[in-house]
Amino acid sequence: MRKLSTFGKITFYAGCMFAILGCVGVFGLFDDSPLVPNQSLAIGGYVPLGISLMLSSFFYKKRDC
Repeated sequence: MRKLSTFGKITFYAGCMFAILGCVGVFGLFDDSPLVPNQSLAIGGYVPLGISLMLSSFFYKKRDC
């Protein structure tokens, strides 16, 4: 995490939040939540979005001055 820029850290943490929301929706911890209304949205939307944001955050590295 030290080698990521500020935008990379924000992207990584946003990906973590989406992945957590997706896992909560998959396991059904919050039933009828406005954040995760159904399981298909969690599996098809939040989990892949979170994983892709976490992986793409590693492209934003600090520059060597």
